[in-house]
Amino acid sequence: MKKKCLKYVLIAIVSILLFLLALGVCISIPLLIDNWAFGSDYPSNIENKDWAGFLGSYTGSLLGGIVTLVGIWVTIKFQRQQTDKDRVFQSEESEKDREFQRQQANEDRRLAIAPYLIFNVDEVGKFDCDNYDMLFFFDIDDDECTHQFDSVMKIKNIGAGPCLNIKINNIYFNDKKMHDIFDTAIKPEYEILEKNNECFAYIALKVRLDKIRTPKSNMYTMREIKGILSLKVNYNDLMENTYIQYVEIDVNTIFDFKVDKNEWVGSTLPAFNLNKKRYIEIIKK
Repeated sequence: MKKKCLKYVLIAIVSILLFLLALGVCISIPLLIDNWAFGSDYPSNIENKDWAGFLGSYTGSLLGGIVTLVGIWVTIKFQRQQTDKDRVFQSEESEKDREFQRQQANEDRRLAIAPYLIFNVDEVGKFDCDNYDMLFFFDIDDDECTHQFDSVMKIKNIGAGPCLNIKINNIYFNDKKMHDIFDTAIKPEYEILEKNNECFAYIALKVRLDKIRTPKSNMYTMREIKGILSLKVNYNDLMENTYIQYVEIDVNTIFDFKVDKNEWVGSTLPAFNLNKKRYIEIIKK
């Protein structure tokens, strides 16, 4: 910034000096002609008025020529600057066009192989690790949990290409972040899901239900678990673009205490229902 200001100050000073010099020359020429030509005793074959006409024409022609040359120089300089600006502008526009075409070509290639996942949830009657591709266990209560209810989420790829490195993370229940109860998650991801294929994620939620030591015949005890289980599903395509789909599952189940059996029994109705509110985010490489 300081260098720019100094440059403008120097240009202003030089311009003022040149103006003063030109003004001095314009004033000096008539004085010199009057003293050295008209006031001179040197013999001449023509009269002073003839000399005045000649010198006036000569000086006017000379100054006119100089002004014309300066005008031509300024015009040429302006045209060159304008040409350089036009060249830079055209180059930038061409680069923008090429970049747009590259982006469009990449987008066309991405769409030609883009995977897309759809989700569905189902109840499970019996837990069998060998039937599921991803397994997650979460404690809803902070204390030691005693009972669980579970669901299977079916993930199907209906996109144009294979889906790579499916990961389910950032799992929340009613805005509380869930942490897998195991130090190392069991089957936390699925490597390749081909087009029109599906995989399954087992999700178990655990709660704490204390035993009642002296149950009474007319006693009725119930624990309702209700809320929203939100998941973030990350995956990639063959071009290593990253896709993020957000899924919400409505959770609603009831545990009843059966006095005759002296135990808690879960509801037989489905506890998990897929919420239609979900969206996808794409992070292009």
